[in-house]
Order: sequence, then structure tokens, then C-alpha cells
Amino acid sequence: MRNAFVIAAIELLLSLGRAVGQDCEPDWSFGDLAPGTNAPIHALAIYDDGNGPALFVGGQFALAGGQPVGNIAKWDGTSWSALVTGVNGPVFGLDVFESQLIAVGNFSNAGALTVNRVAAWNGNAWAAFGGGVNATVRAVRVFDGELFIGGWFTNIGSIARWDGFNWAPLGQGITGGAFPYVYAFLEYGGVLVVGGSFTQVNHSPAMGIAQYDGANLTPYYGWIGGYVYALATYNGDLIVAGDFISATGTPANNIARWDGHGWHALGTGTNDSVFALAAIGGRLYAGGSFTTAGGVTAAHIAYWDGAGWFAIGEGTNDSVRALAVSDSDVFTGGFFTAANGESSLFISELDCPSFAQMPGDMNCDGATDFDDVDRFVLALLDPPAAALSCPCCSLLRGDLNASGSVTTADLQPFVDAILSGI
Repeated sequence: MRNAFVIAAIELLLSLGRAVGQDCEPDWSFGDLAPGTNAPIHALAIYDDGNGPALFVGGQFALAGGQPVGNIAKWDGTSWSALVTGVNGPVFGLDVFESQLIAVGNFSNAGALTVNRVAAWNGNAWAAFGGGVNATVRAVRVFDGELFIGGWFTNIGSIARWDGFNWAPLGQGITGGAFPYVYAFLEYGGVLVVGGSFTQVNHSPAMGIAQYDGANLTPYYGWIGGYVYALATYNGDLIVAGDFISATGTPANNIARWDGHGWHALGTGTNDSVFALAAIGGRLYAGGSFTTAGGVTAAHIAYWDGAGWFAIGEGTNDSVRALAVSDSDVFTGGFFTAANGESSLFISELDCPSFAQMPGDMNCDGATDFDDVDRFVLALLDPPAAALSCPCCSLLRGDLNASGSVTTADLQPFVDAILSGI
């Protein structure tokens, strides 16, 4: 009897339903970030230095917010600030390890301290990691409680692990290719996935992708026909992006998906390199030097929804090199000076507008009415699809009994909320 009631209620609601609201998409914003930086950004990370989570930015800039910063800076949501005098060369990667922000790149000093391309910031001062390395570091990642770096440093095979006292090589490291760099790390499936421009690991063939299981550095499943610049997880799959045309023989233009069994393309991919990935709200964001994604005009940034590619406004006027997510917002950094047709110096933000909290208002238009029905029903039947349909408007607006999710127990309160507004 109860099932029959639920089905009848859903059918009734669907017969009354209408499309979701128009304020569901994130908008481009430069706003308080202005004037941004005076030169390109390569890395973004969210880090809490004891004063709350903030955005940290690394790259090749001397100024942020008009003040001297030295290639790395903090944005706290209101203003820019320096990390003492910063570092004396470009920053290419950022991550958080043992409550410290780790910066890597091609610099020798952080503040007045000699660090040799790897440094830690604790919110007040810089610290070194041993003697550092002898050449550029491009990637940094924490895996299984340990810190790893990768790049093109010849003293320890272009990939290394911090053992608490020194940088330790991973076997014979990364070799092969004209420029055997490590560009990206990602923890996936219990291993550290390594992406780059190499052709060998420990002298075994491994084109563009490898893995470290805590003991051994070995080839990953298959090979990438080019360079890997970025790695991410999306819907449980490994996403690999960069500058390539295939993944283990499967045609894939600059971006591919590994599902644990085989490699797959994401539509027709992009027409040029992908440098950055970020997943949030059921969407996979990609940034790079491309101008089309899936055949759709998309200037340097686009998103994949699991079935197709979509542009984000007018995009940017030059390449996107870094992405970071915070709550429902997506920060972008790169070589661009305009986003969505407006001035935006090397950094911008895709953010959601603020909405009044109103139970049952599933499209965030300020009223609980029949326009909210479609998304409420979708939240009952397919929550991921419902979240994707209106990423800026929380599904929990349909959780009228405060159970933590939208269930059939919310049907009657939802109907009551609609009727009370008529």
C-alpha cells in the first residue's frame, strides 16, 4: 500500500513539475581577487594556516594584489598577503603535509633560507627539507602519510620520497624520453599513480604513466601515447590528461578514463593540451590550452558531465594551468588576462550566488512551488543526476525532515510546503 502511495505521489508531482531555475550555474568572478597577480599562475591549493582555510597561489609573479610576494601568495577571501618574501623562483606545485603547505618548483631560497626547490610553510615561517634536490620539481603529493616529489632532478631519478631525514630515490627512478619529467601524482586504487613525459621506470618500459605501491615503482596498466600533465578521480574512475592521442591504443585526444578494466575516451576529447583537472558536483572540470572540447567551442576550460562536454561562458583568453575547489567554488589560474570576456589577471573564480534558505526550494528561486517538483523527484530517484542538474543549489533543501538526504519520508512535507505557498 505504501509503495503504491509513493508511486502515485511521484506521478502526481511529475505531472505538476517544471524545469529547474536559471540561477543554478556557477558564474565567473574576479571581484575581490583584483588586481590578481602580475604574471602567470601554475599552482593552487587550499590550506589552513591556523586562521581558517584560504587559497594559496604559486607561479612566476612578483606581485599579488599589488604588493610584493615573490612567486607565492595567500588569498583569504578578502585580501592578498605575502609569505614573508616568498621564494626566488617559479612555484609549480603545492600540497599539504603534516599541517604545512609544501611548495615545489625551481627556486633556491624561501625567505632567507636555502631550500633547493622544496620548502614548507607553517603559517609563520619557512623550513627546508634536507638539502632539497638539484633541479626542477614539478609535482608534490602526500601518499600513505609520506611526502613525494617529482620533476626532472638527476641526483635521485626525478622522483623521491621524504623519509623524515633525506630524500630517498624510488629504485632507479624515472628515465627515458627527451625530457623525462614527472608532472602529476594521484592516490588511486591503493597506489600512487605517477604521470609525466618519461618512457621508463626502473629501466622497464612505462610510457607516460607508472605506479608506486609503497614498495616498488612499476609500470601502470597500459601506456599513454604522449605526455601526462594531470590526474584526477571522477565517478570512481582514474582520469588522465595531458598532450596525447591515445591510451593503450584506444584513441583519446588529450584526456582518457581508466575504469579498472580498460581505457576509454571522454567523447572526442580536446583539440589541445589539458594541464589541470578538478571534480566537483558531478562535473569534471578541465583546463588547458584547448579551444574545443567534444567538438564544442570551449576556450581553455570546459566540463564533462559523464556524457558530454560543455563550455563555461566565454572561457579565458589564454591557457588555464591550475584548478582548485573549495566548497562549491572552482578557482582557476594560468596565463590568461581575461575570463568570460572581462579583465581577470591570471586568476578567476567560478562561484555560486548566495541564496536565501527556504525548505523545499529545489531550484533556489526564492519560492517553494510547482517549479521545484522536477528536481525534488529527481533527488528521490537519482541523487547524482539531481546534484548535477543544479550544482549551485543544495539537494538538502528537499530534506524537509532533516534526515540527511531526500527520501520518500519528505514527500508529504514537500507537498505541504508547496501548498502553503499557494
